[in-house]
Amino acid sequence: MKKFYSKPPLSDKILLYVEHCLPNNKFKFSHEIMSQTLNDFYKTPHSLKTIRKEFSILKKEGFITHRNRYRKKIPILTRKGKIQIASCLPYKKYDHWDGKWRLCIFSIPEKERPYRLQLQKELKQAGN
Repeated sequence: MKKFYSKPPLSDKILLYVEHCLPNNKFKFSHEIMSQTLNDFYKTPHSLKTIRKEFSILKKEGFITHRNRYRKKIPILTRKGKIQIASCLPYKKYDHWDGKWRLCIFSIPEKERPYRLQLQKELKQAGN
């Protein structure tokens, strides 16, 4: 399991921005705003050219797609992109067992077997 609590790679930073920051910015997207936000948050400067190139690569690999919103194209994450950043997000650690059982039921088809195995692995590690 990847742990990216301090410094995730640029691709994961961009995916996290698209998923969580873009809705808070009322879907006003530009590479300049994304660059400034990432530089301010992570305190590591990335050039605008690098961010554009990485964004393009993510789009080609199928992590990001575009949808029309108010006649403007905005980037959104695909299922593949959401799975990619799932390991970057911290989850809550519980101190003591509260006596309640939790059950997780999922149905992931065979054609998406790697995602199913990854989810099973993450759930087992979260239980420890």
